[in-house]
Amino acid sequence: MTLIGLTCVFISAKYLEKTYPGINQLLNFIGIPYDYDQFVAQEADILNTLDWRLQFISIYDVLTHFLCQGIVFSTDKIQSADGSLANPTAYTAGILQHNAEVFTSKCLKKHEFLQYDQLTLVCGIVMSARKVCKFVELWPEELVAMTGNRLRYP
Repeated sequence: MTLIGLTCVFISAKYLEKTYPGINQLLNFIGIPYDYDQFVAQEADILNTLDWRLQFISIYDVLTHFLCQGIVFSTDKIQSADGSLANPTAYTAGILQHNAEVFTSKCLKKHEFLQYDQLTLVCGIVMSARKVCKFVELWPEELVAMTGNRLRYP
């Protein structure tokens, strides 16, 4: 199990293009009784078992895409405590992003959310964050366009 775990971490580091030690250096550092050939054979076995499907788009990746595109728009209005409408500020945008990240973290801790695809889940997260920030329109047309017009109201 140690060799499998170590090999998976090694594959992950290679996939994410992180700096990592060489196999022999890693084996010496960890101090497990395996050699280079066994490690490489284990790596091949894991990759073949996965059919080399290493690509996984997480909800963090989808949320980052939404945040980079922007989830606050010039047409947005926020309902103030007194009931009046106001334009969102940079502070509001920061709070909105923070709430979306907190909701994402919470979703990752609950296995019940695994039944939803990443896009649908992130749309719900963005909508919930907008609701907490008291945006008048929870899912404006700009967000519909960002989802390729697939999600009118997630």
